[in-house]
Amino acid sequence: MAAADLTSAAVRQALGAAFPTLAVASCVPLAAGWDSTAWLVNETLVFRFPLRAVVAARLRVEIALLPEVAAVLPTSIPQFRYIAERGAPTGESWPFVGYPLLAGAPLDTVPVAALAPDAPWVGQLAATLRALHQFPTARAVAVGVPARDWAGWLAHWEAFAAQTMADDVGRFTPQTRAWVTTFWAAFLAELRLVALSPVLLHHDLAPEHLLINSAGALTGIIDWGDLALGDPALDFVGVAQGCPAATLTALLAAYGPTDSRMRQRIAWYGRLGPFHRLYYGWEIAADAIVAEAVAAIEGLAASAGLAAH
Repeated sequence: MAAADLTSAAVRQALGAAFPTLAVASCVPLAAGWDSTAWLVNETLVFRFPLRAVVAARLRVEIALLPEVAAVLPTSIPQFRYIAERGAPTGESWPFVGYPLLAGAPLDTVPVAALAPDAPWVGQLAATLRALHQFPTARAVAVGVPARDWAGWLAHWEAFAAQTMADDVGRFTPQTRAWVTTFWAAFLAELRLVALSPVLLHHDLAPEHLLINSAGALTGIIDWGDLALGDPALDFVGVAQGCPAATLTALLAAYGPTDSRMRQRIAWYGRLGPFHRLYYGWEIAADAIVAEAVAAIEGLAASAGLAAH
């Protein structure tokens, strides 16, 4: 079931079956992404429903791991007070969860002044990422996060690159295919310049997942469904794309020592958006999304060609 097809009646029915003592006075859509849809219940509770089987499997990892992650972070994250092992209205065999609504507005909706390098949330996010990246990876693996060393991280991106270039996915013109081939070769070469120990990542730390209050403080981080072991640089991409360059500099300085290639890799990961959309469209068999992503990549290739002249 697509997020747009989900009705209030279906959500109420699922909640009533899983949590008969929960009185539902109101139930409205809150947000929908590629992986999940969220509904606001009684104006105080967020219930999240997976949209695909692979997301349902990842939700089970969240259920097991997030309480331990929350215990070591200086920032609030969702704490699941309601856990249904099955019965999601988007897939009867899938789990779903509910948690108290976290305070704050998404970073991408706050005034520009709140994005300044000296905003309180910058240092708070640095401390949070430092704690997250120091979480014991063996424990994360023990509850279901796939094990991965740096060679595995490289292999992940090699496979991702190969898939996005497959004839039945990319559908590129010869000129664009040549540019994409060069793009992926340069990206993978960048990753081979270092050999790091992968850390536990949020893995989707877009500005809309960072919650900020009116005083500019970090009040929460949401959407932990992509937890993975990998390159710490990836968790800085959202700030790099949504904030002034000076704010990223301040965030990295507060985070602590980083390797000499960190900023280069942040920039590279930030260029992958159209390829992620291409892969997603292929994965869910959405031809319109694939076509949109291909058009975006064609545009990048054309711009690169113009810049070379």
